[in-house]
Amino acid sequence: METNPQVLELLNQNESDLDWVKNNLNYLQDKYNEEFIAIKEGKVIDHAKLITDLIKKVKKQEINITDTLVYFVSKIAIVL
Repeated sequence: METNPQVLELLNQNESDLDWVKNNLNYLQDKYNEEFIAIKEGKVIDHAKLITDLIKKVKKQEINITDTLVYFVSKIAIVL
């Protein structure tokens, strides 16, 4: 089975962005506690309390939300 190069690139970017979140979690918790953040290429591109608001804000910047890592920041550990 052949994998689309664009899919692999997106997966690699999301993995890199998730690593960035882990490495900067304390800073993110202090600045964006209880908010959703959109991360692209190791940068927070926007944030909002509600995910629907975040999606609207990202779309206004003409950024494809499906190519963006969305992460909920909280100082409280959530276990599902």
